[in-house]
Amino acid sequence: MRDAELREKRKLDSENEVRLGMLKNHLADNGFVLSEVDLNASFGASRDRLHDLQLKLQQTIRQHEEMEMGLQEILREKGRCRAEVDDAEFGIGVDEKCSGSF
Repeated sequence: MRDAELREKRKLDSENEVRLGMLKNHLADNGFVLSEVDLNASFGASRDRLHDLQLKLQQTIRQHEEMEMGLQEILREKGRCRAEVDDAEFGIGVDEKCSGSF
């Protein structure tokens, strides 16, 4: 039983190290560079704080992905509208759904 508990703790520690690495990379990508000393002072080795930050990071990543998908859809719609406008220049007609502004 003790070996199983140790393996589980090692697994959790490993997962937390990966998450911490992802968080550090995300922060660095956004201009925040922290040393281990800064991290320990800032987080105080608080698992709750780390967990909250991980959730916030996941939420931010999810929102970013949703915005990217929305942007891609808008760009596809813009392309369809431009094609319809091009067709209209040749007398084919413009669909009403493309009458909005971009």
